[in-house]
Amino acid sequence: SSVWVWLGWITPIVNLWFPKQVIDDVWRSTVRDSDEPRTGWWWGSFIATEVLIWLHGLFATALGSIGPVVIWVLAAVMMTVAGVGWIHVVRTISDAQDALASRTVAS
Repeated sequence: SSVWVWLGWITPIVNLWFPKQVIDDVWRSTVRDSDEPRTGWWWGSFIATEVLIWLHGLFATALGSIGPVVIWVLAAVMMTVAGVGWIHVVRTISDAQDALASRTVAS
């Protein structure tokens, strides 16, 4: 249902796979020249960021002074990768939807 499109992002455990499934479904229904959605890099780096942030909170005092900084820098790098991947996903889907809309109007 449309409620789960939003709740899937914040519901524990479900948020590990459901948002990617929603994006993959939109990709498959929109991007016609692709067999499989190309969302793996985005989703993998997003999940890696979340794990690193969790580790940072878990080990912030146990690792000494440099450990949390290293984890935080890795999380920032992974979030940057996720951001670039998200931009690619959104642009690809948006371009495909624009092309479908222009074909519909032309018909």
